[in-house]
Amino acid sequence: MLSSVYRTSIAALAALLLISGAAVTAPVGAAVASEVSPVYKNAYSPVVYELDVNDKPVPISFERWSGFYERQVPVATWTDYVKYPWSSSIYAVTFWPGGEAAWQWDRLTFAQWQTAGAPKARVAGWIKGSTYHQWGSSSDLFIKGADGVVHRLAPDDWKASGYRAFDRLSNVGFAKLSWSPEIAKMTNLQLGAGSPINYQQWAAEGLPTPRATVRIAGDQFYQFSGSSTIWYAGPTVNRPVSYQEWRAAGAPQPTIRPSSETSPPLPAPAPAPAPAPVPAPVPAPAPVSSGWPDASNTGVPAG
Repeated sequence: MLSSVYRTSIAALAALLLISGAAVTAPVGAAVASEVSPVYKNAYSPVVYELDVNDKPVPISFERWSGFYERQVPVATWTDYVKYPWSSSIYAVTFWPGGEAAWQWDRLTFAQWQTAGAPKARVAGWIKGSTYHQWGSSSDLFIKGADGVVHRLAPDDWKASGYRAFDRLSNVGFAKLSWSPEIAKMTNLQLGAGSPINYQQWAAEGLPTPRATVRIAGDQFYQFSGSSTIWYAGPTVNRPVSYQEWRAAGAPQPTIRPSSETSPPLPAPAPAPAPAPVPAPVPAPAPVSSGWPDASNTGVPAG
């Protein structure tokens, strides 16, 4: 017989999904009680489950299904298919008794999705395995799904998640110069420690808004001795700058570095050592037969 808890849970979830506009189908056998305890199966997986005395799903072996349950036809689980609109991943969520903590979540492979009948996934506000974070360089909120896809949340996205708690990464983030387009990922915003990233790396982080400043802690403007070119060195870039860029940075006084022309000459390389004498070849010992067939007695080429 279907567990009364599971039956109550199914009814409540059906009402919830109908209110939200999601199309649902009652599980096979949900309306008809059986004299034998039913077993259950997800449409995308061959695993068969039974409910224990605490209404928790337990996978059973083929032998138990064949013997104890006499190969009873499994009841279809109450399973929904969901996804985030910014990711192609589809997840199956099975509503076992016990509430949200007891639900079973599986990220489907393409083959599993086809086995389930290629169901259309509805958009979910939250999927188990998602984490939320905020960099110290902006007020943007981000979600990282169980598939690793990172997305910058709009206010409605966060609302749909139920305003999930997020980690505030206070001293790490992204930075750029207000007068230059390059972006750096910062491991320490206060000390100005970081390194440049390219567009693909920035996009993989969800295109976070970088903190734009005229200068970054610890950066430098410098010139080589005898040259009028001014260079900038910082976590975003190390390159010559134009006069306009230098002025936009506040026209800082550059430090002077020795040029290659004024540097002391390098010492002459040491002479190469004489080559070591080559020893005379040692004749190979005569082969000893091990009794196993090899190329010499089977006609099969070695190697």
